[in-house]
Amino acid sequence: SYIINENHALPVMSISLDSSKFKTIETYLYDDYLVDAHAELYEVGKSFNIDCNMKLYGGESRNWNKKSYALKFDYGNLRYKVCDDKNIYEFNGLVLRSGSQDQNKAMIRDEFATSIAYKYGKIDAQATKPVVLYINGTFWGVYYLREKINDNFIENNYNVKGGTNITNCNYFIEYGNNSDITGIRSFIANHDMSSDNNYNYINNYLDIDNYIDFWVFEFIVNNTDIHNYRYYNNPLVSGGKVRMILYDLDYSMYVNGGADYLSYIQYPNDGQAFVDTTILNKLMKNKL
Repeated sequence: SYIINENHALPVMSISLDSSKFKTIETYLYDDYLVDAHAELYEVGKSFNIDCNMKLYGGESRNWNKKSYALKFDYGNLRYKVCDDKNIYEFNGLVLRSGSQDQNKAMIRDEFATSIAYKYGKIDAQATKPVVLYINGTFWGVYYLREKINDNFIENNYNVKGGTNITNCNYFIEYGNNSDITGIRSFIANHDMSSDNNYNYINNYLDIDNYIDFWVFEFIVNNTDIHNYRYYNNPLVSGGKVRMILYDLDYSMYVNGGADYLSYIQYPNDGQAFVDTTILNKLMKNKL
């Protein structure tokens, strides 16, 4: 692609791919078609270009006109420092995020909130680079180039290799297995967590400090789309304890009638977000 006589203040990302294949992934929203593409990034003093595969990314936001995309570097990892505030130089995938459900409002809620969380807290979250995106030479808008939540995300952020388990908020496996988090959930469900002995026992398997920081942060920013967090663990991170990944805060920092935090804490299943809340509401019974 050629981008001529443009004077953007942001880095420029250019994606080139067969137009008919692009139309296919834009039409069949939930089929996860993967198509070959070429990605280039231009910023002051440096750039990259790489062959990749591309598909739609996200959940409900796929129905919006401005969609998000995932890039997979299946022909060889990208070796480039993408985000200035993390010293990570190799990626097997990245996300081009559109602003999702926040794209016609602030278009920065998720990126702003998650950047605060990983810079100033003990919470794992994606780094971000705002870019101007072109697809096949056509201006596509302002996007956020972000780390992808996968096993490579944990490997990059903690300099470990292999052994990572990641599940969604309802313990469905995304990478590895779910035996650790489901074991934690089972113990908590079947024991009195007001007991300090039981609480201290579970602290051997769940990173309690990280867990508390995560939920305090969620409450502070009033994230009402609360069901998109991740659990993960790796034997070389926090002694193998299960930790949290902060994710998807487009519905934070304003009220939109989403998840009720009081019911989320009080009841085993939150009826609005359809999330099992056993771990949180039973741990809240302990005063430590």
